[in-house]
Amino acid sequence: MSKDYLNQVKPGQVVEFLEDSVPKIGMVNGLQNNRVRVLTSSGKEKIFSANRILPWLGPNLDPTLPKERTLDALRKLHLQREELSTKIKVQELWELVYEESKAMDVSWLAELYFAHTPEPNDLAGLGRALLLARIFFKFKPPFFLAYSPEQVAKLQKEQEEKRFLAQLIEQGRAIFKDALKGKASPVLANLDPQIRLQLKEILLAVIGKYADAKQNKLFSQLTSGLGDDEFLAFGLAKNLGFIPEHFNHHLLQAGYEFEPCWQEFEPEIQAIRKQSLSWPTTPELTGFISIDSQTTQDIDDAFCFQPLNNGYLLQVAISCPVLDWQFDSALDLKVRERTSSLYLPEGTSHMLPEPIGIELYSLQAKQIRPALVFAFKLDEDAKITSFELDFKWIQVKDNLSYAQADSLIKEQKEFWPQLYQLSQMLRKQRIDKGAVIIEQPQPQISLSGQGAEIKVLIQPTKDLYLSHIIVSELMILSNFYAAKWAWEHQLPLFFRSQKVSLSKDMAGVWTHPKDIYNLVKQMAPSILDLKPEVHASLGVEMYTSITSPLRRYLDFLNMAQILNFLKTKAMLFSQEQLQTMLSYLSARQSLVGQVQRFRPRYWKLLYFKQNPQKKFLGVLVEKGEHLNTFILPEEQVIVRAPANLLKEKNPIGEKYLLSFGKIDPLRNEIKVVKVEKQVEKS
Repeated sequence: MSKDYLNQVKPGQVVEFLEDSVPKIGMVNGLQNNRVRVLTSSGKEKIFSANRILPWLGPNLDPTLPKERTLDALRKLHLQREELSTKIKVQELWELVYEESKAMDVSWLAELYFAHTPEPNDLAGLGRALLLARIFFKFKPPFFLAYSPEQVAKLQKEQEEKRFLAQLIEQGRAIFKDALKGKASPVLANLDPQIRLQLKEILLAVIGKYADAKQNKLFSQLTSGLGDDEFLAFGLAKNLGFIPEHFNHHLLQAGYEFEPCWQEFEPEIQAIRKQSLSWPTTPELTGFISIDSQTTQDIDDAFCFQPLNNGYLLQVAISCPVLDWQFDSALDLKVRERTSSLYLPEGTSHMLPEPIGIELYSLQAKQIRPALVFAFKLDEDAKITSFELDFKWIQVKDNLSYAQADSLIKEQKEFWPQLYQLSQMLRKQRIDKGAVIIEQPQPQISLSGQGAEIKVLIQPTKDLYLSHIIVSELMILSNFYAAKWAWEHQLPLFFRSQKVSLSKDMAGVWTHPKDIYNLVKQMAPSILDLKPEVHASLGVEMYTSITSPLRRYLDFLNMAQILNFLKTKAMLFSQEQLQTMLSYLSARQSLVGQVQRFRPRYWKLLYFKQNPQKKFLGVLVEKGEHLNTFILPEEQVIVRAPANLLKEKNPIGEKYLLSFGKIDPLRNEIKVVKVEKQVEKS
């Protein structure tokens, strides 16, 4: 059969045609030059190409009948055919014929399906059913082609996805609209679990800024008419119970698991632990001391200090967690992705699995540990007279807190005054070379309670510990000499540089908020590169990062490179391999660094919000035409206030009491509503 059936079309004949992909019924009133004039069941007359007529014709009606009787007949036929089409089991017919590769006309299919000789209504009903069953048959006028089982399965899946998508959008819109009214409004208990899961995944993807084009489109459809708030997805997810009250969206955006599950890496972890069973039981070097915060568990560094007749012997030991590490393994890629440890008010997340980073390689007292040892000999003026770098098995004598170390310095115990003096001389050498040293004590932020009931407490730190100078100078010295040593041995490493021109009057130690603010504005961030360059604010000709391998992956890599060279005189990573990793590591470092910077500020703003009546001490650090800038030294927060809140012309550096109005920690917004001159107590 071809389109020869069109030659049978004549006035009075009932025909069907597609309009918006739906079969319509009508009676032919006339034909002219392959055009037909059809009276439709709705009473309208349409003129169109005869090629649009579907391949089932009849019955014939009397064209002389009154119009209303013709319309009644057409409507009756339409209802009969619709009812018949719903009863036809298209899948059963498809199972009979799908192995036929030929094109099939509706008459042949009807003879297979019906137990009786097909009537015009049978043909039309079957034709309608076949047109609707698009997953089983393809209509290629005037024939039907049966899809293969593979095609049917694919089309069924696509059809189900479309159905699910329509349901998702319909129900999701209602749920999201209701969610804006508050967390108690939406009812999710009776929702299809798959739809609930999809809504959650879409919201989290938008919050985390990793949504693909499809998810972004769905989010736009689901939230149409709900506003254009940057944190709309966050608010909906919170009200729907998908995220907790103080959810850390910066972690999601960084792709950082704060509480990682290391279970899938257990074989690698256990293999590393097994290697430790063969470690020596006698150390090569002893007497090392570490200084850290009281809560520190991952101790990277320790030192051994010995005064000599005309100088000092200083040994700095850095933990060596790369000893039995397999690079590019699943565990390594996971740690590489984490990039660094995070130290937040709500807790600590270690870069390495704790059985490795804390139990195995942390420089705990009385334990024998592998370490990279920097051995310096210095004269009485703190000038380096000799330097050696080697791998050693060491034993730490004591793990001290900063407070304990300060007591030893103040009480003039053993070598401590000399070590402190040496650190000051090392600092002065850097200042003479242009170092800019900023000292601003960070407050202690503590949290109590759970969920919406969390309370924030901020305890200002008045002064830095004296022993901070010891630790910082020993680390800078070690990183500087690691860079020099690698450059002299033509060993590629990741270096840090800061190629800015700093004026001589910027060099020194700065503690006042106004000075610190102005200095920071003039300095540029350090750059990660494979070529050593000057680091201006540190006052060193070149600089790398190796002293925190338990906490930073860059140090971890640099440590591995140096250790391998010490053992084999060969590179573990070529310049090209490091270059390949550079952009990824820089990007990960930036993302994870944002979490470390922004999350403490969130809790600080929540603290201000929880203390609405309190006035906070602020130092004026910059005046503008519309806004003045203040630093809160006790909380270490920068805020801006309308310039008209300062009635008088006051100099930079003056102290004020600030009162806050609206505060939104999530949006990082804080409004200063009152500025009062602080009255100094007599």
